[in-house]
Amino acid sequence: MLTAINGKELWLETSGEGDPVVMVHGLGGTSTFFDAVATRLALSRQVVAFDLEGHGRSPLAGSLSISNWAEDVGAVLDHVGASSASVVSHSMGTVIAQEFAARNPDRVDKLVLLGPIRELPDGGRDGLRERAATVREHSMGAVATGIANGGTGARTKESRPEVVGYARESLLRQDSEGYAAACEALAASVDTDQAAIACPVLLITGTDDGLAPPDKAERISAGFADGRLEVIDGIGHWTVIEAGTEVAALVADFLS
Repeated sequence: MLTAINGKELWLETSGEGDPVVMVHGLGGTSTFFDAVATRLALSRQVVAFDLEGHGRSPLAGSLSISNWAEDVGAVLDHVGASSASVVSHSMGTVIAQEFAARNPDRVDKLVLLGPIRELPDGGRDGLRERAATVREHSMGAVATGIANGGTGARTKESRPEVVGYARESLLRQDSEGYAAACEALAASVDTDQAAIACPVLLITGTDDGLAPPDKAERISAGFADGRLEVIDGIGHWTVIEAGTEVAALVADFLS
């Protein structure tokens, strides 16, 4: 339900009981992206999932930034009465999660980064700003098909084309201004200090992930004091909806 958190309304869902796990989705996603993982984890843990401000069912209330979203993660934990939690994140959510973990090392037990990214090159920043302008002028329909197709892997397109449809629908249902502002917030992001993140970190990517290819993910993993990378064959950047069972098993094993 929509819940007043940190001076704004955020769509928040909780399930299960036990040690808390909070889910942080990526650009153009919603909390439902994590359903396959959340269902598995809720057997033994309290799973807390929410839509980031400006995404899904959480309305845009003010200016968006990685820093502000990271503050929302802490406010969500406060709301459910959790002093600390494990954090599972995807894509842009991995930037938010790293920011939160670096600022609040005592509040993050373990960190999962799916399709992990860090500071973007200039070309990536420019591309996001151009995408924001396109969405503002023409709506989400102008970019949804290209992003959904470009973000999914060869195995997914061949054997599970409905996943591409899910990704496209997730994008089409976003508020255009919220998505455009989120693109600009990600374009403005800077790297956090990896040395400040001391907890165990699991990184998962796909062989066909163009945004977080295995070699790039390996470099990110090496920057953590306790990082480990898993690579899933044939999937792209939409890790959980492309390989939900595999991702859920890896995450559940890591968090146990």
